[in-house]
Amino acid sequence: MKNALAKGLDHVEVVPGGSTVAFSAGGDWSTYQALKVLLDSSGTAETASDDGIMAMQLDLARTEGIYAGASGVLSLAVVKKLREAGNIGEHETSQSALP
Repeated sequence: MKNALAKGLDHVEVVPGGSTVAFSAGGDWSTYQALKVLLDSSGTAETASDDGIMAMQLDLARTEGIYAGASGVLSLAVVKKLREAGNIGEHETSQSALP
């Protein structure tokens, strides 16, 4: 997704993947439907490192008492990264679902 948005594409390309703790989300292919949602909503796509994902697992367990798998907290790790980079403002909201 991030690749397609950066290149201004209206389709997804296969992007070489690598190993990740979030193995069920670590594929090298995304869907056209997901890209369309991002394009229609002026959304963005971002990645998270294994360290960021595992840190989010610990944060969620410590603060909420919830253990979630690595793929489940991937979206939360990305939201944190976007917030820290200033892409999500202090008074803006974001939604994530834990599978």
